[in-house]
Amino acid sequence: MRHDRSLGHRMWILLVITLALGVQLPAHAKAGKWSIPVLELSYFPTKDGVTLDAAEVGIDLPVGTTIEAAKERVATLSGLLIDALARGSAYHGYKDATAAPSLQYRILGRRTFLKPVPKSTEFHPYADHLGMLQNLDICDYVDRRGVKEVWIWMYHSDKVVPIESNMAGPYGDISNSNRQPDLPVCAKTYTVYDYNYGRWLGEALEDHGHQIEAVFSYVGGDLWRNYVGPTGAQAGDRRCGSVHTPPNGASDYDWANAKDAVSDCEDWKPDDSGAKQVVNCHTWYGARCADDGGIEYKVWWMQNIPGEDNALTDKERLLRNWWEFFGDFDTAMAKGRQLVRPTDDSHD
Repeated sequence: MRHDRSLGHRMWILLVITLALGVQLPAHAKAGKWSIPVLELSYFPTKDGVTLDAAEVGIDLPVGTTIEAAKERVATLSGLLIDALARGSAYHGYKDATAAPSLQYRILGRRTFLKPVPKSTEFHPYADHLGMLQNLDICDYVDRRGVKEVWIWMYHSDKVVPIESNMAGPYGDISNSNRQPDLPVCAKTYTVYDYNYGRWLGEALEDHGHQIEAVFSYVGGDLWRNYVGPTGAQAGDRRCGSVHTPPNGASDYDWANAKDAVSDCEDWKPDDSGAKQVVNCHTWYGARCADDGGIEYKVWWMQNIPGEDNALTDKERLLRNWWEFFGDFDTAMAKGRQLVRPTDDSHD
C-alpha cells in the first residue's frame, strides 16, 4: 500500500466539509445474496481524554485531532466502505441498474477503546490480534453469533503497523498476511482487516482487494490469473488488471492514468472471446479522474468479477458466482468448490 500523507490530509478536509454540510452518506438499498456480519473495533489512544495521542497515532492525522472527530471519521468511513463493498459485488453494476449485490455487510457489534492498540511481542511490529480477540471471546462472536469479519480501525505509525487482511479457521489462513499463528482459531472461518483511519476509503478497499486476490488465487489458480491478465510492463492483451494496477496502468497505484489501453474486462470471458474496448481512468471515474486512492477503479474491478447470473463458461463448465467464497467460505471449502461448477452437476 502506498503512503501519500498529503492525500490523507486532503481526504480529512473532505470529511470535515461533508459533515459540516450535513451531506447524506450513501447506503446501498438492495439486499445481498449473502449477509456478512461484522464486529467492528476502534482504538483511539489519548492522554487527556479529549485529543488523540499524536506520538502514538503518527502523522496521518493533524496534531490536535479530537477523539470525537476521529470517531466521526471512522463512522463515515465504515458507512462508505459498507456501500462500496456492496456495489462492488453487483455484477456489471456500473452498466446494469438492476444488478443486485451478492454481499451485504452489516455491523453486528461495535467496541470502542480509548487506549493504544495492544502490540504483539511475538509478531512485531503488528498488533496483538491474538490477545485482543481472545479477550473479546471472538469465537463466541464467530461460532455462535455468525460474525464473518472483524474490522479494526487503528493507525499506522512507528509504534504499530496494520495487517491488511488476516484469516483463521478450519481451512487455515488464506490472506494477504505473513500467515503466522496470530489469531484465535475458531470452529468457523473469519477474516480480520486492519484499517488506518488516518487514510481514506481507497486504502480500506485495497485491504479487501488484496484479500480477494488471495482467496481467488487459492481457489482459482489459472482462472484467476486469466481474469487479471498481464499488468504494467508485462506483454500481452490487457484483461482486468489487479487491485494495484488497472488494465492501462504503467505501474502500481496508477488508477488515475488517462492513457488508453485495449481491454476486454467489461466483457471478460475465460476463452478471450469477449468484446475489447479502449479503457482508461475515465472508464471507472467518469469525466474527472480523481487521485483518491483508486476508489472507483477498485469498485469497477470488483464489479467485473463473475457474480450472480454471470452466464459465463470455461471449457463448457459454468462459472459460479465467485462471491460465494466470501459469502459462505466454509461451505464452499467443505464441498471442495472451485470457481467453475463440476461437469456432472451444474447446480452444485
